[in-house]
Amino acid sequence: MNDYAPQYTKEEKYAIVLKGVLVLLPFFLFLILGGYEWMREYFQDTCRLVNEFATTRLIIYGGLVVLPGGVCLATAMLFGPRAVKMLKTGQMPLPGEKVLAPTRYKYGRPVRIRAALLLLLLAALLILPFGLAHTAKEMVTSIETNMSELLKSCS
Repeated sequence: MNDYAPQYTKEEKYAIVLKGVLVLLPFFLFLILGGYEWMREYFQDTCRLVNEFATTRLIIYGGLVVLPGGVCLATAMLFGPRAVKMLKTGQMPLPGEKVLAPTRYKYGRPVRIRAALLLLLLAALLILPFGLAHTAKEMVTSIETNMSELLKSCS
């Protein structure tokens, strides 16, 4: 039995890199061709249309809950199924999985422990946005209280 996992060929490695570049290329072209200026003007106009309290909420909840929550969810969706398969089979890399560099197969308890730790880390990442939501709520409440007191003192 071969101790090493099968490797990607040179052509397959180039194809992987090319796919990654093609996925990111439209985003970079958008930014290079003036998309950043358009987005800045769009958000400035939007902030004028929405009152200050709603804009503050949008920025705080977006930055502290939605963005980290999306990253955590995407990470869990990418690595969760692989960790479950590693836990079931007790083998890493998984059977039939190709690798970029020469990699020996690992079997047994160390692989299962690594997979279990990865699943625990993913679970902790999925809980993170809920704690951040509480923090964001406290921040919004504090800011709105301070702003309303400031507006009362000005009038």
